[in-house]
Parts: sequence; structure tokens; C-alpha cells
Amino acid sequence: MRIEFEEWLKDRKISTQTKALLDESVLCYRASAHRAALLYSFLAFQTIIKERLLNSQKPNECPEGMWNDMQRKLLEDDNWESQVIEAVKRKQPVEFFLVSEDVRRQYEYWKDRRNDCAHAKGNKISYQHVETFWLYVQSNLEKFAVNGGKESIIERIKVHFDRSKTPKQADFTSLIEAIILTVKKEEIQAFLTEIYDYFDNNTLNKAEDVQDFWITLLQKERADMRQEVVRFLMNKKRYTLDLLRYKPNAVICFREEPQFIRLLWKEQFYNSYRLYPLFISMLRNDLIPKLEKREAIEHVVNIVNDSIFYHLERVDVLTLQESGFFDIFYDIAFGIPKIRDFDWARENRNIIELYIKLYGLNHDMVRVLNSTFNNKFTPWKLGDTIKELFEERYRVKEEYIRLSEENGDELPKKLGFEKEEIDS
Repeated sequence: MRIEFEEWLKDRKISTQTKALLDESVLCYRASAHRAALLYSFLAFQTIIKERLLNSQKPNECPEGMWNDMQRKLLEDDNWESQVIEAVKRKQPVEFFLVSEDVRRQYEYWKDRRNDCAHAKGNKISYQHVETFWLYVQSNLEKFAVNGGKESIIERIKVHFDRSKTPKQADFTSLIEAIILTVKKEEIQAFLTEIYDYFDNNTLNKAEDVQDFWITLLQKERADMRQEVVRFLMNKKRYTLDLLRYKPNAVICFREEPQFIRLLWKEQFYNSYRLYPLFISMLRNDLIPKLEKREAIEHVVNIVNDSIFYHLERVDVLTLQESGFFDIFYDIAFGIPKIRDFDWARENRNIIELYIKLYGLNHDMVRVLNSTFNNKFTPWKLGDTIKELFEERYRVKEEYIRLSEENGDELPKKLGFEKEEIDS
């Protein structure tokens, strides 16, 4: 039987010594030697931390003598493990590991359980202890990175997003946490500029994991960090639009920036159906003031392709209904009426179809449609969509004929009406 922890270990880059200890722990676990399994697992974890301390640069705020003394003791067989424990606990004059107090308390707990195993104390150790410690390792191993300040984090980011060194699906949570804990407010803009330029110079900014990285950073709870990320991204309008197109709900992070929201839909939107989810998210979160809503909807339906309306999610339909989108769209399509514009009708035919499905037809709509499709030149893409709707929902076609008769209109052949229907 393959153990999940073994599968997780496959993707970890660990030393030969650490691997031997972990292999031994798994072997003991299979043999139900749970004390030995936990002991070897904790030793492996300690070894990883020791290796990171030995292979890292000195944190900026750490005195040279302290760092050298610690590294010397890490090489001594009798002292290295106690030195690792001391390094994890240390907070003054510098924290070697920027981990939360909760992670540190859990580390202390597992250190005590390791002592239970090594000194044959009375506390019972079962398979649950081993499996729970393995989960702790899986959740927190990457958090135990030596604090080298802003420069160290930038190097870690470069290694993480270097495809030759780190798999694309690798978790970057520890990087985000290190940024939150390490980068000072006055350093944030320079820090963000440096990582943005690195991604940009290596054509990584549009990679999904890099976009996820930016979105995660944007949504973190540290208020000054979030504000600085917002300020930085506001100066990268096109890239920010790409990010929000990828994760539309993240637009809520800009709720305190109404001028920027207006700039996005007014100046940055272009003919891509993928922008509609972002616009719908703006409407859902009331990011467009009431006085600007008609202007925004008119602008968006004039430039953005509506392909997404062919299979729009129900929750998005409800948002559009509640925001008044369809009322304004009706005025534009059938009041102006924009459906006579060949290009506009082509780009908005799916919204027109959805409107008819939601609200049905009326005399004015039918009059405009008849007038449009009885002309020599007609928006044939919209015509094809309406003909398909008539085939799908015959009652809509019957209603169209009834309303046309009441209007005294001629039924258009270009909407698929046969001669007998027109003459009847």
C-alpha cells in the first residue's frame, strides 16, 4: 500500500541523508513501530532545517559572530539538534525563521513528542501521531525558510518560478507569507517593481501560476501590503486588466478606487468576451456608481463581444437583472435602435436572444425587428440567431407572428418565415 506521505516526498528536493531518515520512518510505520517512525521523521525534519541554516546567507540583522558560532555548532554531532531547536525559537536580536506563533508552538509540541520516543517516556505514541506529524511537515516545511530579508525573498521567488528548478504546480504559500512577514512598508513598491520586472523580462507575467501569485498577494489580510499592491497595480493598467480578466472577483480589492474602476471600463476594455465576467463582477459589487451605470453599459455593449451570453451562469444573469442591465440594454437595442447597426447586432445577438428568453416579445420589439429585416441589407448573424430561437421555441415564433399581425407588419422572409405564414 502506497502512503500519501511517500507520494508527497517524490516532488521534494531533499538530501540523501534526509531521504534515508524518511525512508526509515516509513519502514517503521509499516511495521507498526510508531515511536521509531516519529523519531526518524522528526530527525529528518530537523536535518532539513539544519541544512537550510548551513546553506543560507546571514540575515541582515544578525551579528556576524552569532551566525558563525551557530553554523559551527550545527556541524558538531553532539550539538546540532539543540542548535536547530534554539534557532527555531530565537526572536532576538533576529528571527531566523519568519513563522507564525502557532507554527512555532506546534514545533515545540512535536519536539516534546520526539523526546517521548527517544527517552521511552510514558506517553503513548500511535500511528495517529506519526500521520499528524507528517501532515505538519507537509503544511509547514516551506515556511521554514531562513530570513534573509527582502533580497533573500526575491531570490526565492526567482528559484520558485524558474521552470528548470521548480515544477509549475509547486505551492507558493510560504513565499507569500514570507513577503507579508518580512518586507517593510517603505520597501514594498521597490520590491514589487523588482519582481514584476523579473517576471516581465522572463515572459512569465501571463503564466497562470504567476497571475495566481499576484492575485494572492493582492488579497492578503495585511492592510498596508494590500494597499501598496493596489497602488502598484493601478500603474500597470493593461496588466491589471489581464489579472482581473483571469480572476474577475478580485476587482473588489479596488473598491476604494472609483476613478480606477471607471478608467478600466472606459479606456481599457476591448473586444473580448472574457471581459464580460469582469464587468458583471463590477456590477455585482456595486463598483459602478448609479449615475455612471447607463454610460458604462452603453460603452461595454458597443465594444465587447457577447459570446459568453450563449452559456451565461444563472448567478450572472441574476446580477444583470438586479443591476438594471437588461432595461438599459433594451433601450439601446430597440429604442435607438442599435440592432439596425450591422456590426453592433452581430456582437450583441446573444444578449438579444437571452433577453427574449427572459422577458419575451412586445409590439415595439417586433416592429423594430420587422423593419430591420425587411430591408435589403440586414444583420444576418442576428437573423440566424433569431431563426434558431424560433426553431428551439416555437411558442416564441407564434407570439412573434401574433404581434406582427396586431402591428399590421409584414413578416420578414429573412427571419425564415414562409410565404404562407406571411400571407396568412
